[in-house]
Amino acid sequence: MRVRVPHRACHLLAGPVSATPVLPTPLEWRCASRWWPADRAWFVATETDNYLTYVGGSRAAIDAILTAPALDAVAVDPSTPVDPSYG
Repeated sequence: MRVRVPHRACHLLAGPVSATPVLPTPLEWRCASRWWPADRAWFVATETDNYLTYVGGSRAAIDAILTAPALDAVAVDPSTPVDPSYG
């Protein structure tokens, strides 16, 4: 299904998380920018014109991401600028 969001047209797909490409697999222009499970327990969003990915979820899920040694992650809140490195 094709959906419109401000300034963009996107395709909305359904399927298992295992079908989502994960880096370092070479990605072309086609990659998931927003995805979440059916129960909406978490949400992942990568800004199309930026390099940041945001994850929302339970405190336990966020703590697991923040402490994972393979991830470069920082905690943000609604008042954090879209790109904190510019602040």
